[in-house]
Amino acid sequence: MARLDFETVLQRGESNNTEFKSWIKTSSMKERIALAVDELIAFANNKGGTVYFGVEDNGEVTGCTGNYDLQNIVEAIYDKTRPPLFTEAGEFEYQGKTVITLSVEHDGTTYATTDGRCLRRLGKNSKPYYPDEMSNKYSAVQNPDFSGQIIVESTEDDINKLEIYKLKEKLKARDPESTLSEMEDMAFLSDLGLIKYDAGNLKLTIAGLLFVGKEQAIHRLISQAEVIYLHYSQSNLEEYDARLDMTAPIISVIERLSEKIQNANRIVNVQVGLFRLEIVDFSERVFQEALLNALAHRQFIVLSTT
Repeated sequence: MARLDFETVLQRGESNNTEFKSWIKTSSMKERIALAVDELIAFANNKGGTVYFGVEDNGEVTGCTGNYDLQNIVEAIYDKTRPPLFTEAGEFEYQGKTVITLSVEHDGTTYATTDGRCLRRLGKNSKPYYPDEMSNKYSAVQNPDFSGQIIVESTEDDINKLEIYKLKEKLKARDPESTLSEMEDMAFLSDLGLIKYDAGNLKLTIAGLLFVGKEQAIHRLISQAEVIYLHYSQSNLEEYDARLDMTAPIISVIERLSEKIQNANRIVNVQVGLFRLEIVDFSERVFQEALLNALAHRQFIVLSTT
């Protein structure tokens, strides 16, 4: 590990993906393995991370001494985890002292110790990971409803309050007797399945991000949700003469596309007996249904545009 990189780690201290463990304050290799197993499981069940042995909690490097075998450490961790956890081990010198690194990645699997303990990283600490907290994760795997899956990287800051208001207004217009739109915002989103709680933290679902997410959040978390509108004239069906690129919540996309189509929607007046009829190129109900179908049935998991 490069010296500057390690000094940056020391300066930042313990975090969501970094843990310092003293080597000299532990009495045996058995104790060190037990400490490593807990922290590495917690990292693997979150976003991955590294345990630095030979570093005190305050960032002081005291080093690793005595006889040890990295291969034996890796195999011991493998034997004490279920399913067996693959760990990457390394060592380097810093100011004349040896530091050992044990790293794991997050691969979507839930890991536990052989005696049945499951942990997950929460900030600077590792906390018990209980079955009820795993339910959303397992349902996301087993549930065929892609839209209901939790976006782990999302936060409450990714919610656009204006889009919540728009959604409530649409529901009022559709069903004036419904009291759903009168609910407090977060309860409203929860009832619709647009947000869920994962380990006590509010998270958007795929549907939630697509309906009430900020444009920056959609671009960051589901960049393939971009919608591109191209307009072709009757005189030239090969080259478009207008283009609109949007990475926005579905309701805003429908509104902007509807306005765009209506602006170019010609009206032809037809006289039928005593009645004068207005015939438009595209019925609003028809093209909005087409837009809804295109957005509802597209493969958001595929990196392409609609």
